[in-house]
Amino acid sequence: MNETLPSLIILAALIAPAILFLNATAKPNAAKIVHALMMSALCLFMGFLLSAAVIKFSTVESQLIISTLIFVGSALAAITRLIWLRRYG
Repeated sequence: MNETLPSLIILAALIAPAILFLNATAKPNAAKIVHALMMSALCLFMGFLLSAAVIKFSTVESQLIISTLIFVGSALAAITRLIWLRRYG
């Protein structure tokens, strides 16, 4: 289980924003579902960028910490996007 835990955390970093974006839509149709999946993929890439920045400026080598940083970055990007959608969308 310890070997697969970082992979499951990264998978959760992709699925959690998709669920958040789908819950934020009033009437989900095919276009909104695809949009939610694309936005969750972009949030995952933002998590990768946060993790890469932390790895670059520190000496983090634990896979569990790296995958947690990816999840945190993805969650921050998703929350920022949801706030932007509620304010301007």
